Order: sequence, then C-alpha cells, then structure tokens
Amino acid sequence: MTEQPSWHAPQMDALSPKESAEMNARDHFTLRLKWAHAVSEVLRIPLSKALFEYTDLALRMGFANLQHPGEQWNAFLDVFEKTGDDRRAQLGVLLDFHRKDQESRREGADLHSGPYSPFRFNWLEDRDLIYMHFSSPSFSRPYEKFELLQVESRAVLHDQLVHMFSDIKNDRKYANARTVRTRTWLLSRDEFTRLLPPSFTTLNENGDMPSGMNLELDGFRGADRWGQMYSTEGRVNQKRAQQFLRNLEHLDRENLSAAFPYPTYRAVAPIEDFYRFYGLSS
Repeated sequence: MTEQPSWHAPQMDALSPKESAEMNARDHFTLRLKWAHAVSEVLRIPLSKALFEYTDLALRMGFANLQHPGEQWNAFLDVFEKTGDDRRAQLGVLLDFHRKDQESRREGADLHSGPYSPFRFNWLEDRDLIYMHFSSPSFSRPYEKFELLQVESRAVLHDQLVHMFSDIKNDRKYANARTVRTRTWLLSRDEFTRLLPPSFTTLNENGDMPSGMNLELDGFRGADRWGQMYSTEGRVNQKRAQQFLRNLEHLDRENLSAAFPYPTYRAVAPIEDFYRFYGLSS
C-alpha cells in the first residue's frame, strides 16, 4: 500500500536555522502525506479530504479557522489538485504553503508560548470548563530542544502547572470553573500522568464519566495525536515514524488510530481535584 522510505535523521547541526526548518518540515509533511494516501485508499475518499480530516495540515499551515478554513483551504486545493498523482509535486505544494505561512509571521514568533509554557488553557465560559493544552515542539524551529517528557524537567513542569492553576483559582474571571478536560497522546505516558491528579488519569471506560480518562479513537487534526511524531527537538521521531509506516501496511479502516505508536486519550475531572493535588485548596 505504501512505499517505505529510508528514514535518516538529517544532519542539521551544520545548517542555518532556516535550512534546518525547511529540511525538517519536508520530513514531517512526507510522513503526513504517506498517511493521507493510505487513508484515502482504505476509506476510498479523495486525497484532499484525507489531508484535511485526518492530518494536522490546516494547523501546520496556520489556517485561521481550523474547522471551516474557507478561502484558505480553497486556495490550497486549487494548487494541490493540479498535481494529479505526482507525490513529489504534492509535497512541494505542502511545503510552499507552509513556508508562506511562516514568512507571514513575525520572526521567531511562537503562537503557543505563554506564562505556563508548555501548558496553556482555553476558558469555555458557557460550559464552566477549563480545557488544557500541551504544546508540541514546532517543526519550524527544530534546533530548539523541548523536553516535555524528560525526567529532569518534571519539577519545572509541575511548577508550571501549579502556577497555571493558582492563577485560575485566584482570577475572578474563572470563578465558575467546575471542570477540566483535555485530549492528548501524552496521557499514555506515565512520565506525564504523574504530573496530574489521579482522578484525571485513571482509566474509566464509561463515556459519560464525571472523572477519569478513556480511549479516543477519532480525531486526527491536532497535536493531541500528531505530537507523538516529534523528537525533543521538533524533528521526526525516527523510531516512531518507522513503526507508524509499518502499521500503514495493514491499516484497519475501522480503527485508523491503531496505526499510531501511542493511543490518544481524553480525560476529565472536577477542577477541585486539581486544586487539592497542587496544594491550592483553601
């Protein structure tokens, strides 16, 4: 079904940051394109649909509205569909649109940085909900090391979470917050779950659960699943990429997520559990 590339970590140390980012983006988009071709074949859907609905393409190209990208997506399709079955040309289009997005941003800007980095959150006031995010390293800046799962980083990460939830607790804007939710592949890693309350990270197969986590079989458009394909420097994680590509040879149309080395989970718990866990209860 898919051709197997030879994955060799690029010798980026001797390259300029711009050259390094370009080479790295090529590796990442190659991986996504191979996956999209496999999904397109097994589901019998157009390749463009597979790219949009089953990869983080819209996110990586900086589309303003990831759910309904409108004109941005149509502009991409106009160019992409002219490539026919030429995979090299398809990859070139992906890289070109990604490059234009990067050039349109302020030099060195990081949309996901913040006071709690690598953590951040959205406040969904109509649901009294805090939605947590865990930033992935950017493949546009592969020369910067990102150590979300390193043992040495655990104390720093814990302090960032304490900082974040302390600010949430003490800000009247979030006074009605009742629940915390997230969805990420990181919940499959013990190094990560130790940073979070047990009620949030205990497996619970009840889909209507008030607390706990359960397996997420759907959802392929964000870093919550694709983040596992990064190394600590934002490059393609070679070991996981090899496993992923092998899994494409026997892709299950009823369980596409099984192709990824690590499963993705969604989790929920009362915000009071976080306050207690981080020693913030009054």
